Amino acid sequence: MQQPRPQELQPQKERDRTVRLLLTGDVMLGRGVDQILPVSAHPRIYEGYIRDARDYVGLAVAANGPLPARRGPEYPWGIALADMAASGPDVRLINLETAVTTHDRPWPHKGINYRMHPGNVRTLAAAGVTAASLANNHSLDWCERGLLETLDTLEGAAGVDLVHGHSSHHAKGCELYRGKLIVYGAGDLISDYEGIHNASVESAFPREAYRDDVGLLWYADVGARDGALRRLAMRPTRLRHLRLEEPDPADWEYIVKTMDRECRRLGAAGGVRGVRRAAEGEGPLLLLDFVSAEAPAGAAGD
Repeated sequence: MQQPRPQELQPQKERDRTVRLLLTGDVMLGRGVDQILPVSAHPRIYEGYIRDARDYVGLAVAANGPLPARRGPEYPWGIALADMAASGPDVRLINLETAVTTHDRPWPHKGINYRMHPGNVRTLAAAGVTAASLANNHSLDWCERGLLETLDTLEGAAGVDLVHGHSSHHAKGCELYRGKLIVYGAGDLISDYEGIHNASVESAFPREAYRDDVGLLWYADVGARDGALRRLAMRPTRLRHLRLEEPDPADWEYIVKTMDRECRRLGAAGGVRGVRRAAEGEGPLLLLDFVSAEAPAGAAGD
């Protein structure tokens, strides 16, 4: 008698189980954001025009008004906390775009050096972060000693088949390759950029076309056995007052149009049909419309 293969010995429920991953773009809790949290690193920075990290707080206030007086470690996450609790992801993966250190020696000649105080690692714990990627251009901002302190701090605090890009600063499209998700740019999520303007850059890349203040929480449901995408839901956010808030109607219009265009452009060959806004009752989400690898022709992946 032919012996069953290993996967055939698994209960049907287990073989059909999905894992929900929360993927985010850049979470930059250093510089100005660090200065508004319960404890802060020294505000001295080494940029060409700004030498005090608190000036970025001033820019944010000038752009969008004063910050609330009471701000705990959970403050930057804003509306994302309730959304994550409701969605119940099994894994919460962020791109931590800052060192976590009090080391005072910046990487020489870099100019932009992000750091958050190790005491503010409670901000990661407040969001239930499972894993933090340091594969970015700011993990060595405060030299090797800063990186080692970052690793030591995170090891004591935080805590599938897909490719997760995150440092594009604005949300880009995604596609499927052999049923697996490729995110080309998850965009910025939390930062202190909201009051920054650069006329020369914006003349080539208009702010209305490349917005870093409208972000997404990416919820990817993938098969536990094969890693194939079952569902992708994206929750738009708006960065305002150095925290995540509800998007305005204009923000929704921008992100729906952008993601639908880019996903159609990138993903058509892999079965992606575009992005649509969820129906009433499904929540404030964008849903990827695609042909599931396990579905018959004409079936939607959402």
